[in-house]
Amino acid sequence: MDVGEIFYSNYFQSPVIIYSSGFSFHIAVAKSNDLTKGFSTPVRIYTPKWLPGTALAYSFHAYPALDASGKTLTLTWAESASFIRAARVTFN
Repeated sequence: MDVGEIFYSNYFQSPVIIYSSGFSFHIAVAKSNDLTKGFSTPVRIYTPKWLPGTALAYSFHAYPALDASGKTLTLTWAESASFIRAARVTFN
């Protein structure tokens, strides 16, 4: 895990951690019923396609407040100091 954010998800009805992972860059979610006991096994929720000429993703951020139901989650990140990207993930 490289960088992550913990928040309460109304959709999952539990605290979750959303994080990005390394140069293979994907975004994963794991939930917890008790933060002192850790999180579930992470599940990939989004793998972006690299933009031409980019090789590094960083400054990941999740915006859970944009959908109070938690059914969707807006994400942003930077790629190779050249682009700011955004995506909206819908949970099933």
